[in-house]
Amino acid sequence: MANINCATLLEDIKMLLPSGNSLTDDQMLIVIKRIMGQVGSDEQFYGEVACKALRTIADINSSKANVEQGGLKREKVGDHEVEYAVTSSGGASWDDFKRSLNDLCPVMYGYSFKTTTGMVINTTAIPNPLCPPSYSAGYL
Repeated sequence: MANINCATLLEDIKMLLPSGNSLTDDQMLIVIKRIMGQVGSDEQFYGEVACKALRTIADINSSKANVEQGGLKREKVGDHEVEYAVTSSGGASWDDFKRSLNDLCPVMYGYSFKTTTGMVINTTAIPNPLCPPSYSAGYL
């Protein structure tokens, strides 16, 4: 079986990334290689590696956008200077892109992210360690 060509995969996912991508090709190759190390480098994992790389690149870009665009802003009017914190939603477009991957990846690569919902209920009796066994009989 053939191994995934990192350069080809990079070119495939670059065309899907929004224009605000701030990562270099070398940085994206590092992300791809780390995911290949976790998932596998066989050609059968191409879709999974591509989708997970897209999601990771979106996470990194979202974090960078939130950190770099926020900060302090100063305004001077006459003799008064006002300083205040500025928050931005620079990562919001990356969050939208990340949500769109749930629809994009099954169509483009045949890979769906695994999601789990619900809860687990344990119905086994748990004895009270503070109560002697003779007193707790029947109250489990």
